[in-house]
Amino acid sequence: MNDLIQFGADILYPRRCFLCDDILEPWEKELHPACKMRLQPVGSACAACGRPVSHGQELCPSCRRRKPPYEQGKAIYLYQDEIKETMYRFKYANKREYARAFAAEAVRRYGDWIDKNAIDCIIPVPMYRKKQKARGYNQAQVFAKALSRAFERKCNRRLPVLSKGILRIVDTPALKTLTKEERYNNLKNAFQIEINMVECGKIALVVDDIFTTGATADSLARALKQAGFDKIFFLSICIGKGA
Repeated sequence: MNDLIQFGADILYPRRCFLCDDILEPWEKELHPACKMRLQPVGSACAACGRPVSHGQELCPSCRRRKPPYEQGKAIYLYQDEIKETMYRFKYANKREYARAFAAEAVRRYGDWIDKNAIDCIIPVPMYRKKQKARGYNQAQVFAKALSRAFERKCNRRLPVLSKGILRIVDTPALKTLTKEERYNNLKNAFQIEINMVECGKIALVVDDIFTTGATADSLARALKQAGFDKIFFLSICIGKGA
């Protein structure tokens, strides 16, 4: 039934390639073939945070200096070239439909990893309430819901999305304008966890749109562990080379 509903929706509202934003043909899935060739998936990655590293290198310089508070991070694409415009549209121009394509690729690449780590739930990085109200949606939450559906189709196991009771209580400035040290300082005590641990399990997958310095991932992982989670994993759509 869900497939029929989606088929009807695709006819009324044709799907668009998330890289160029042009309409896809019925036989094309998430991308035009030519656009897919221009994407840069993450190849060799840090075993801790998922940042790009040279082939044969286990950890990035940042994780060699300080182990992150989460168990492991992954990302789908390198944050460069045309996908920067894609993420801008996803984040600010209401292109929420892109989430289905991101989730499909995430499950193709990391569905087995999610299943193997016995993850109980998905937690989108929360936005400050006033910012979310002004924008109309939280792009991380949109991705989380699409990821939950895609994972259930592949692995026949439901991962609930937890967003209520996980709050961003500090209205931090745009992190892209800050230095790495300023990001960490601004995110101290930025999150408040008010959830029933009995209902959500002990192992969570935190998801976000873009991973830059890792300050957000670190701060939220610490808050979740203080609230009672045993293990935190992290997945982002994009990650920067110089993160």
